[in-house]
Amino acid sequence: MRKFITLWLSCVLFLPELVWASVNVVVIAPQEGEYADFGRELAEGVKIAANETNAQGGILGHKINVIVADDRCNDRYAVSMAQMLSVKADEEDKVSLVVGPYCDNEIATVADIYAKAGILQIMPLPASAELNNNSFVWKLAETREKQAKTFFDFYMQRFSGQNVALVYNSMQRNDVAIAAVVQKLFLESGQANKLTVYAFDMFQKDYDLLAKEVLLNNQVVYIVGNTKETAKLVRNIRKKDERTAVFVSRYLEQLTYDNIVDSDMKGIYYLGLKNFKDNPSFAEKLVNLRLKGMEPVRLGVYGYGALSYWVELVKKSNSFSALKLQAIAKNTQVEIPWGLFQKDKIQETQMYGVFEKQGEEYIQIY
Repeated sequence: MRKFITLWLSCVLFLPELVWASVNVVVIAPQEGEYADFGRELAEGVKIAANETNAQGGILGHKINVIVADDRCNDRYAVSMAQMLSVKADEEDKVSLVVGPYCDNEIATVADIYAKAGILQIMPLPASAELNNNSFVWKLAETREKQAKTFFDFYMQRFSGQNVALVYNSMQRNDVAIAAVVQKLFLESGQANKLTVYAFDMFQKDYDLLAKEVLLNNQVVYIVGNTKETAKLVRNIRKKDERTAVFVSRYLEQLTYDNIVDSDMKGIYYLGLKNFKDNPSFAEKLVNLRLKGMEPVRLGVYGYGALSYWVELVKKSNSFSALKLQAIAKNTQVEIPWGLFQKDKIQETQMYGVFEKQGEEYIQIY
């Protein structure tokens, strides 16, 4: 046991005090760096759900022990952490569930490692579509590519007929996948002539030139890229034309992004997971969560929903076994805050919303 804990500490894991007869749940989410706020929100939601279960006597005679692990959103750390967590250890050290990760680093490789070890992995946030064929991964949300559909629907409602510039990072698989969906939607709707596509790498970090090209004949810009390149392009676009509507991800690294872009800029729209403050079926639970400091506009609700779903299935199957949970999940409907999960799929059509930033708050407008 002592040797096992030493390995955890050497990989920047944050361990609470273990309790007797515990079942271990690991949340993989950044705790340091620019994604830290999002990682802490996700982990806090899992902890609140665990505390509620433990306060009611635990589950199958066990207390839920939540371990927050920071993979630093790094490919090498993500893989090595998965390998370590998957090592067969004493029963008290065994991991029964992984929630996350927040970042998609080497996600297919990581998921395969957990699957081979028989560890169930729940993804509470939108993830890459490449995980669709892994039965040990339960995706409680849609894929990241769904944000493209939300953008297109909002465009048709608010900006229909205006020319759109799609700027993406052609070196990142997730960005390429999102860009492909955008192009498909415009083509299928007969709007292909309204869309012009640009790749960041074609302009060799000349953001001023890229901004000039984008603004030649476009009134709407959708940017799919990393934090720095997105922020620099936004700044150059807004300096040249404040009337242009610009769409970016809500989950950019906030410190870097805000240091480059004036956070009070108007006309910038953020694509992010929708909140639940107006969800009537979630009203009672929301009051309880707010008393514990969790707001519906933050990611904690997704962490809370993930663990609550797992707890309900464990009770129904009377087992922590991933295989038994898989079997019962196929015939069980469970309502989570953002929709109904059944037959290994979320029954929801719009996970994403469109937000505007007002001060430090993101206000959902669609």
